[in-house]
Order: sequence, then structure tokens, then C-alpha cells
Amino acid sequence: RTQAHPAARAAAAAQPAATTAATGEATLKLYDVRTGALAYTGTVANLPATPLPQQGAAQPAPTAAPAAGGGGSPAPAMAPSPVPALPAGTTALNLFETPWHFAKNTGEGSFTLEKDAEGKPFGRLTYDFSRSKARSTPYVIASVPMAVPEATAILFTVRGAVAGQRLTFRVVDSTGQTLQWKGKVRNAGTWETLTMPLNRKLEHWDGANDGRTHFPLKSLVISVPQPAGVSSGTVEYGAVSIR
Repeated sequence: RTQAHPAARAAAAAQPAATTAATGEATLKLYDVRTGALAYTGTVANLPATPLPQQGAAQPAPTAAPAAGGGGSPAPAMAPSPVPALPAGTTALNLFETPWHFAKNTGEGSFTLEKDAEGKPFGRLTYDFSRSKARSTPYVIASVPMAVPEATAILFTVRGAVAGQRLTFRVVDSTGQTLQWKGKVRNAGTWETLTMPLNRKLEHWDGANDGRTHFPLKSLVISVPQPAGVSSGTVEYGAVSIR
């Protein structure tokens, strides 16, 4: 093989300039970085028998990272289950006897008012993120007006089709401030109680913007983000009460 003078190698920049031959060799050319003149020509052996990129050849465009939304499999359907009694020492807000507003946001779905076999009302939120193009975790929301003059906590009786399902709850207070709290369903298909505290600072924005609850409360918002690996499913809300 041709050997380059040490001075030429020190002043040259390596630039592959040929395709791999059938013998598994490629031509290597070194150019002087100051003058651009060809300083060295040689071969590289024992290469895979696949083409090497040509100098100046167009390369494939990088693939964009996949969106956070979409994908996954549907959650199992939940068998009907009677709405349990209110937690002890709480007062029902009877929010499932009045219309709710559903917002798709970054998914699809619905919020409907239902009754169990005993005639107790509850709310059913269905979500479908299979076609979501959201770059962050997609979610859907539902909201309802309410009037809460005073309370230390709001309790939600809920069940979801996915164990570990994360749920977000927001209330809007008298100053227009939104206070947010996040909980999680431990098991799949069973009723559980999640408690949103109102007597301590919470995540917040707008209005007084101090994280403190200023009564009376004016509305409630529930948010359901996409569970990991799940494209669609259901969350049921059996009761909303205050303590």
C-alpha cells in the first residue's frame, strides 16, 4: 500500500471517497486542510461488502421521534358494579344529576350520566387516544359547575379499568384561581376513594394565584391522561362528596 509522508499525514483531513469494492476494500483519500490538494491515496481492507457513503452524497433524513400520544392496546371492559355508599362523615354534592361538559383536548371520548342497578347515579368517562398526535401525554377533561361554601376536602369515589391509572382533579375558587391535585387508582375495576385536600397549598394558577382555597368553590374539572401502553378505556365516578 502507498504510505504518506508524515508531514502530509499531519496536515491532511481524512475524507472517504469511494464505495466498497467486491473485495471488501475502499479507497481512502486525504486532502491538505490548508490548500485542498490531494495529499495521500490508499486503501482500507476487510470492510463489510456494503456501500460506503460517497463524499457529498445526500444522507437519509433523520427520523422524527415518535409522538407521546397514540399507540397501546384497549383496556379491558369493566363489569357493572353498584356504586358504594358515601364515605363516613361526608356530604354528597349530587353532581351526577346535572349536565357535564366534555372536552376532547388531545384525545377522543365522552362523559355520560349513568345509573347502577339500584338507581344510583354516576358518571362514566371514556377515553380514546389511539389517534392522538400529542407530543406530551394526551388527556381529556370534563367539567361541571358546583357551589361549595366551605370544606376541608373533596372525596371522589372512582374506579378505572387500569391499575395505577393517574387522575387529575381541579377546582376553581371564588377568585378564579384553579387549584389542581393528582391521584392514582390502585387497582383495576374496584371502587376506591381519592381525597383532594382543600386545607393546604395546592398546585395553582390564575386568580389569587397563592395555592390557597378561597371559598366558595365554583366548578370542578376532572382530567384523565393516557395510561402507559393503553389506547382507550373507561373511568367511572361514583360520587363526589365533601368533608
